[in-house]
Amino acid sequence: MKIEGVADSTGKPNENSGFNPEISAIKANSNSKTLLISKNCVVLKIAQRNMLLHNHCCIEMVYILEGTVKHHIEKDGKVYDYRSLGAGNFIFIDYNTYHDFKDASPDFRLINFLFTSSLIGDFPAEACTLEEICRHPDIDFDFSALRSSPINNVFFDNDRQILAMFEKACTVYKKELPGYKQLLRCLAIEVIITTLQQLLPDNTSKVKHKAVREICKYIDCNYMENITLSKFCQDQYFNLNYISKKFKETTGMTFNLYLQQVRMHNACGLLIESDYSVSTIAEMVGYSDVSFFRVIFKKIMGTTPTEFKKLYNGQGQAPE
Repeated sequence: MKIEGVADSTGKPNENSGFNPEISAIKANSNSKTLLISKNCVVLKIAQRNMLLHNHCCIEMVYILEGTVKHHIEKDGKVYDYRSLGAGNFIFIDYNTYHDFKDASPDFRLINFLFTSSLIGDFPAEACTLEEICRHPDIDFDFSALRSSPINNVFFDNDRQILAMFEKACTVYKKELPGYKQLLRCLAIEVIITTLQQLLPDNTSKVKHKAVREICKYIDCNYMENITLSKFCQDQYFNLNYISKKFKETTGMTFNLYLQQVRMHNACGLLIESDYSVSTIAEMVGYSDVSFFRVIFKKIMGTTPTEFKKLYNGQGQAPE
């Protein structure tokens, strides 16, 4: 790796610098190394060369900025084929998964977003896979609803939405302003959930999932009102228990969590783009109790509305 002194695959540090103190390596066996990060989150923009077989004691999210490379993983005794990566591709590498890069083009550059489970929240053990992290109440994403695993899946960022998140993470990490860890946590969760939603099954032709699509559309159009799944099912003559189960199977989350996330997404937009007070924004996105709004915002976003506006815009506090 050619950044801030990280050694490349030859083991030699970059010119003009020593080894990056944020990433270190220990020898796992004669053929590979384990890379360790000194914090619970490290985000680096890297000019990458070929990288020998290694693993991480963390989750690694990789976004390809330029160039091409071949990549493969080895997990649970299974060796997967090499896959070609190019600009706009991004991948997830799970905890304790061996992988390498080869045949990197001279212009190959990437962003590495590495984090341990402690960035997201409290877990029984630091060693957590991506699936285990997604069970945390603040993410609450059911992997059983996915049509395939995100691990060893190559994604393409066709609208550059994911790139914007990675670039933002780089900026936040580099500046280290007060509250930056909360923002990195929010960005990590946003990348994960946005990507996992791409792996939800496409059942548009089935009536039962058509109902779920109608519910999502209903939430998107009416999130500012006092809406409930019970009221929707009553109006549409749907069985509440059946629809509740199918909604979670299809979206990976409950009706209430989906509603909260839609509300928080719109609240974030208003905090960034408007001068409305926090109490006014709370009412605009469906919360009559501003204190409860603050609790939900902190739970989902990892920071308060006022801190979010201040940190995201680099401005003073939002009016209360």
